[in-house]
Amino acid sequence: MSADHEHQGTGSTAAIPDLEYLDDYEGHPQRDEPGPVDWYSPILLVIVGLIFLIPSIQLGIGTLAAPGPGLWPFINSVAVIVLALLVLLARHRFHPPARAGLLRVVGMVVPLLLFVPLYDWAGFIGAGAPALLVITRWVGGMRWLSAIAVSALTPVIVYVLFAMLLGVNLRAF
Repeated sequence: MSADHEHQGTGSTAAIPDLEYLDDYEGHPQRDEPGPVDWYSPILLVIVGLIFLIPSIQLGIGTLAAPGPGLWPFINSVAVIVLALLVLLARHRFHPPARAGLLRVVGMVVPLLLFVPLYDWAGFIGAGAPALLVITRWVGGMRWLSAIAVSALTPVIVYVLFAMLLGVNLRAF
């Protein structure tokens, strides 16, 4: 009979921890991550938040019952500023990205930035499909068939949801 079973009927704890395991315990791991403190990202996010906050106020915020055109950008700007300040106060440490990490960021940002001028020329579906194709195929690593399906269906579904069902003014093509 093991030591665990011997103590069950005596009113003491049912299981005795393995003493060898307790001897190997070194305590909690350190919480500090290696790497420099990231000051630049939160400061840049605060600047971007302020850049969008000012025009959103000029557009008119309105109220929750009668929202103005600047309400949603105002809410997003305030959220970005507050969260960036929290990250700044937390003194987040990071590992500077390697070349592959930077290429991944560029692969995400460039199609999203190209979406904006493409929208005026090709509409929501016409601009969204190529942007999603680049993101899903080369950044996400999807196979061609999956990437084409996702990049074709997603803008159509979003267009139907927002333009047709919710009445948002979007051009399809």
